[in-house]
Amino acid sequence: MKETMAILSLIVSILALSLGLYNQFQLEKNKARTDQLAFDKRVREIYDSIGGDENTPNIVSMWRNRDRETQTKVKHLLDELDTAHDEHEHIYLLKSYYAAMKGNYDEQSSHLGKALKLNPRFTSAHVALGSFYFYQQENEKAIASYKKALTLEPDTWVAYLGLGNIHYKMGDYQEALKNYRASSDIEKDAPEPLIGVSNSFERLGYYACAKKYCQEAHELNRTYALAKQCMTDLSVYKQKLCQEPNLE
Repeated sequence: MKETMAILSLIVSILALSLGLYNQFQLEKNKARTDQLAFDKRVREIYDSIGGDENTPNIVSMWRNRDRETQTKVKHLLDELDTAHDEHEHIYLLKSYYAAMKGNYDEQSSHLGKALKLNPRFTSAHVALGSFYFYQQENEKAIASYKKALTLEPDTWVAYLGLGNIHYKMGDYQEALKNYRASSDIEKDAPEPLIGVSNSFERLGYYACAKKYCQEAHELNRTYALAKQCMTDLSVYKQKLCQEPNLE
């Protein structure tokens, strides 16, 4: 009987210890979840500051918002995030954006490398790396980065936009047009791909089509400088009917 009681007492002790450990685990798990939610909220705030979201950061909007106020806000939020999350791919991606805003391109490249080392399948970092290579005039590397992003997530509109920019810069306007259209088909509310379509049509000699897509971009965002500029530039062309070519 004494042995049975001792065994039962031991079992109770083990169960109590297990329950205590389980409760401690749950507390730590809940705290980790709370911390993660707070982290996610801060990340969203920063992405809002640069005109995108954590799934598809808008690289183009980031370049639009390089004012000192935006830089200060992003830096402040990054400092807060750093205290709790030293090693996180979003931290490095956001640091790369901040470095780009400041014109520190070596630092930008370093942060992107660290983000991809932590998560090689981080689509947004591949897009950002493509943009980095584009501005460094390393077109082949930029194309490879954008295509890697599209391999991971085929609906990444900014990757198609980046490919359009590269081909346009290289003078391959038909290929640029295909990529700008693909970008616009995915993100119908963004004026940037439409400006790319417009510019490509103008280079190809389809001026009525260039005007059509410029006007569409302007309708989406009347304050967008490139849309206002193309409206002015294309006003000299009088053609009204857009007969789009078959570029397949």
